[in-house]
Amino acid sequence: MVQSVVDAAVALAVPDESGVNIGDQDACLVVLRSRYGAETDKIVKDARAAVQRLGPKAAAFLDDSQLGNSPAVLMALAAYQRGEFHLSPEAAQAELDKLTKGEALRSKLGRPEAQARA
Repeated sequence: MVQSVVDAAVALAVPDESGVNIGDQDACLVVLRSRYGAETDKIVKDARAAVQRLGPKAAAFLDDSQLGNSPAVLMALAAYQRGEFHLSPEAAQAELDKLTKGEALRSKLGRPEAQARA
């Protein structure tokens, strides 16, 4: 689950052109408010709740690295808290089926002779 949060944060951060200094918590909040307006307080609240769920090691890492100020990380944590990374068993199976079927996967694995899953 933590990897999902990291992946989401990276996906949000890569196109971020704000150039905000993540060491400046107030500047990060200004960026969030400019993008999300009134939703910013909810984002921060959800991100804090996510950090509580992830535990003290995650909180210490986010504090020590100052990544806990990053707008992209806050958005990813809020999404995690809201359950946006959760898939139903059916949806998870559908995603697995997409990943494990077909020629592309067999070629990528270097096993063109391997049988595709039904």
